[in-house]
Amino acid sequence: MGGVQIPKLFWNRILFKGILYATKKIFSRDLQEVENLKKYGCKDVEFFMDTSYFAIDDRKKYKKESKQNYIVVNINRNGRLFMEDFIEDIKKYLHMDYVVYFVPVCAGWTDDDRRYFDTISHLVNNKLFQVYDRRKDFKEFLKLL
Repeated sequence: MGGVQIPKLFWNRILFKGILYATKKIFSRDLQEVENLKKYGCKDVEFFMDTSYFAIDDRKKYKKESKQNYIVVNINRNGRLFMEDFIEDIKKYLHMDYVVYFVPVCAGWTDDDRRYFDTISHLVNNKLFQVYDRRKDFKEFLKLL
C-alpha cells in the first residue's frame, strides 16, 4: 500500500518485476498509478481512497469561512524525536486560547496514538487539548482542515 513508480532503468525494471511477482495485491492512492500498473501487467491493483484525495478539491470552498482559533495536530513514531518541540508548540497555541485537536494517525486508536495523546495531554494539562475523531463525519473533518 502506498506509492509505486514504474522504474525506467533496465536493472531496476528487472528488480521491480521480481518484487511484483512476490506481491499479492497493491493498493494505491493515485488513480493514474493504478492505470499505469495495470498497463505494466499488474493484475491485482486497486485504488485506495484516502483523505487527501478529497481535500484538494474542497480547499477553496472552505477557505472563505471565518477564521477559527484552533489547530489540528498528529504525530507518528518518526515525529516522536521532536516531541519536546511539538509539545512546546502546542503549549504556545493553548496559551493563546486555541483549541488543539489531536487527530490519530490511524483511522482507529493505535497504541502509539493513545500513548502520544496521553503523554501530551499529561504535559499540557489543558481542556483545550482534545481528540478529534475524523471517522465520525468526514465532511466536517475536511471543513476543520
